[in-house]
Amino acid sequence: MGIILSFITYVLVIIACLKGISNIMILCGRRDLKNDLSITKKKLTGGVFLQGLFDILFMGRLFRVNKLLWIGEWTFHVSFILTLTGHLRYILYPVPKWAVVMNCIGKYAGILLPLSLLFVLFVRLSLSERSDYVSPRNFFLNLLILILGTTGVIMRFFIRPDIVGIKNYIMDLLTFNPGDLPSGSLFVIHYSLFLVLLLYLPTHILTAPFIIFESRKRTSTTKIIEYDE
Repeated sequence: MGIILSFITYVLVIIACLKGISNIMILCGRRDLKNDLSITKKKLTGGVFLQGLFDILFMGRLFRVNKLLWIGEWTFHVSFILTLTGHLRYILYPVPKWAVVMNCIGKYAGILLPLSLLFVLFVRLSLSERSDYVSPRNFFLNLLILILGTTGVIMRFFIRPDIVGIKNYIMDLLTFNPGDLPSGSLFVIHYSLFLVLLLYLPTHILTAPFIIFESRKRTSTTKIIEYDE
């Protein structure tokens, strides 16, 4: 079972990376971007870069659209990153002190993760224009992360898995010498859900900044055209 799951992991990592790169190439080759000379010739200036960076780090565009949803989304993304960073102790050897600190922070961020996601789902579903905020793909992704976070909280506080066995399995996986799965079916469920999420992460991480910066360039160009007129 461990060998099979390890093989699936390798395949999904390759697919996820290729998918992310492919999406970037598709975005770069979009005909509407190529034909819009006012946008393609517009350079990424320092001001536009800082505005785009603000949109990435603080979700500025969402803040301007819906502040209540922004609270939930920003909290969710921060708690997700902190929780994910807290898992670095499983792939680092020896474990540095900062990773130990991040693990302690990630412990409480892991509690905040499903709670913030529930808040986001509640706000999205309560909006009158919820069709603009909730799609089948988005709902599935939110539900996936919600179950993933919930199983993580259960393993952290209630049903403790074999941490040493998990560490050994992950390290063997990274060195292409996969071994047996640690005992505990809950970990297998948790890890399998993460593999499904892995198919979405590279696409989102690689393409989201590109789309945000292009949007900022487009907005900046539009303002210049309006000013000239």
